[in-house]
Amino acid sequence: MKKFPIVLSLMILSLFVSVNSSYAKDGEDGSSEVEVKEEQKSEDKEEKKEEIRFEKVEKKEIKMEKKEEIKSSIEEIKKREEKIREQAKETREIKNDLIEKKKEVKDDLKEKREEIKDEVKKEMRDDLDSDDASDSARGRMSEVAKQVNILLQTKEDDKGIGKKVREVAMEQVKSQEKIAEKLAKMEEKKVWLKKMVGYDKEAVLGVTEEIDANRLRIQELIKLQEETTDKTEVAQLETAITSLIDQNAALQDTVQEEMQNQGVWGWFRSMFNRS
Repeated sequence: MKKFPIVLSLMILSLFVSVNSSYAKDGEDGSSEVEVKEEQKSEDKEEKKEEIRFEKVEKKEIKMEKKEEIKSSIEEIKKREEKIREQAKETREIKNDLIEKKKEVKDDLKEKREEIKDEVKKEMRDDLDSDDASDSARGRMSEVAKQVNILLQTKEDDKGIGKKVREVAMEQVKSQEKIAEKLAKMEEKKVWLKKMVGYDKEAVLGVTEEIDANRLRIQELIKLQEETTDKTEVAQLETAITSLIDQNAALQDTVQEEMQNQGVWGWFRSMFNRS
């Protein structure tokens, strides 16, 4: 009977120790979980701080990039503004040059008008002078026609120069017709009209070409004159050559006088060509 309380006491003690051990173990496990949670919270905070720092850095970089873009845009705008200012300056200079040229043209035109008025007053005298020059050329042409007609009557023979002389004379007849046609065309235009629009360039060119052709025929006649020993032929050729030379001189004077009539439009062209 005495052993039962002892055994019971041992059982109760054992149960108590077991319960305490269980509580102690539960306490240790609870403490570990708390530490883990604290560590996790700390890590989360660090991660959050890192994210915030990264976002700040990223925002700063974006801000710097935008700042550089704005700066670049401002520089580009400044360059464009400078270019526009330079273009505007060039435009003003061109405009001023045009205004100056316009003023010069206006002044020159006014002066030219005065000159034309003075020239118009002398129109009748110019017409007379022109008629005199034309009459002189036509007078020489009449003499040439007479001498050419004599050359056409030169006899042809196998040994002489008659055939070649006739050929030259026939060419001269055609030339005289062309010269007469061009002179008539030059005389059709009144002096006052020539003062406005200028001389007839086609007619002047035609006469000039015939003058050059006449020189070649004169040289050919001189050569033929040297080949013949017939005194009559020598005399006839000498007279024809002289008349052709005189005609060429008269025609040259007529052409030079005609070319003085440049007209207002010719004056404008020459002025702009100089500028």
